[in-house]
Amino acid sequence: MLPTILSFLNYLCGVDCVLSNREISITILVGLSIIYMLCSKNLRAPFSSLCKAVILVIKEPAFRLLFCYQVICLYILSFVLLKKNLDLWMIKDYILIVVFSIIPTVVKINSVENQSIIKHYLLSSFTLTGILAFITDTYNFSIIGELILNITLILLVIFQVVSEEQDITSVKAFCNFCLFILLLFTITHSFLELIKDLDSRDTFLILLDYFSDFIFWTLNIPLLFAWQYIGQFDVMENFLSTKKTARSLFKHFIELFFKKIKYSSLSFDKHIITNIQIGGLGKRCYLITVNNSFQKKDINTMLLLFKIGSVDACIYRKNHVPKVLPYKIEIIDAEKRNTIKSWVIPNIDDDFSELIY
Repeated sequence: MLPTILSFLNYLCGVDCVLSNREISITILVGLSIIYMLCSKNLRAPFSSLCKAVILVIKEPAFRLLFCYQVICLYILSFVLLKKNLDLWMIKDYILIVVFSIIPTVVKINSVENQSIIKHYLLSSFTLTGILAFITDTYNFSIIGELILNITLILLVIFQVVSEEQDITSVKAFCNFCLFILLLFTITHSFLELIKDLDSRDTFLILLDYFSDFIFWTLNIPLLFAWQYIGQFDVMENFLSTKKTARSLFKHFIELFFKKIKYSSLSFDKHIITNIQIGGLGKRCYLITVNNSFQKKDINTMLLLFKIGSVDACIYRKNHVPKVLPYKIEIIDAEKRNTIKSWVIPNIDDDFSELIY
């Protein structure tokens, strides 16, 4: 059995494959892990539940929007690659970036305050860590070497976690030392391979590989910024009487987008706000208290801007409340304690109306 596996790995080493040696080794390990989970009675049920959960997520309307956007990006990327006679296998790299980086980032972007996440991932390629990651990911060991490296890393991480839980200092120090040596060895090997590659390969293609992550993230900037609101609509529509669909999510986002542009020049006197509280359904109901120096125009503008999430972030921070799209806004007089003006999102489901009013 072992000679057969080694022969197969040696065969892969000699094949000009679209996947890198590291990607092949990870695929082999993941495949073996899946086979083990399917064969194990204790792990089969949890693995099956995980697969069902993934399928349910894929069926969600928001995921359909994400899928449609990626189809458009793949079309644009393919067109450019064909036009410039570049390697079409860059599409594989794009798909990997989408699955393992962009989609997890989209999940994190659940409010309009998450722009820092986008900037972080967009500029990460230009940091020292980003440069080292590119070099070590591009210039790998052989498939057998990568398998040994990955298995060793997994074992060291397991030992490190156990030693931290058991508070075994000597084992923890040994694991950290081994991880440092492996990291140093990997970086040294990758740099030597890079120097060889610079002598035999077009520098433009190396730079293209380096900037590919930045290009892929740039393609997804519209999606990431839009998801600050689509992600919120995806949650909010669960509590409306209308059916949630990909079309309804897109429609709400487009309406919001154009309202933001239309009312971008509006402003109100910030000093009239004395306090902001948030609560109710999903903590999306604002109670805004204003002093008696308010003007009717300020109240109308304030209500409109809070509805579309276009109020300055500093106002939310000053009052220690999150910046979200609301179900309800109520503005009250600080002295008289009466409601000056209020607004409630249309079509709220009757089962949840008590949590709004």
